[in-house]
Amino acid sequence: DYPFGRRNIESVIETAIGVGLLITAVTIAGRSCVALIHWLPADVAREARLAVLPFLPHVQPLIMSPDYLYWVVGVTGGSFLVSLLVSQYQIFVGRQIGSGGLVADGQETLSDSVIEFVACFGILMEYKTGAYWIEYPLALVVAVLVARTGIEILRRGIGGLLQRSLGADVEREIREAVQNVHGVLAVGGG
Repeated sequence: DYPFGRRNIESVIETAIGVGLLITAVTIAGRSCVALIHWLPADVAREARLAVLPFLPHVQPLIMSPDYLYWVVGVTGGSFLVSLLVSQYQIFVGRQIGSGGLVADGQETLSDSVIEFVACFGILMEYKTGAYWIEYPLALVVAVLVARTGIEILRRGIGGLLQRSLGADVEREIREAVQNVHGVLAVGGG
């Protein structure tokens, strides 16, 4: 029923997850860079950049009352812990049953937990230090981590879809072994 075979459907899933993570990483990095440009000191260089990049949005600082801080930190911190535990479980089970798709989903969930941790840390730092710009460098770190995970998952997915060869040396050894079998006249192919 599957055009790529039952096992290769997992390669399709891995490829889709990898592409999704790369798109997410680029989006996070782009928005963070735009926001960092906005937060540069208002000098001539910044004004020149704004003239070249007039589409830069106005970035609003985080405004949160102390009444909500504990709820936000509790939710993001709790979400981080749950995502971390679920990701480890998914990766463990995926490796046990040989499911590349489940392992990839676990790695994606692990990336989510990193994002949630950095968000929680960023909120705490913004609130405690008043440094509204701190979330943007942290978001760039998250973007790099998400991109790294996305590339790893994408490589595995594409490798499965392309059915990588064993390599020229291994194929030559197999060909030689088959040719040495009694009754084999020739071996075709590569």
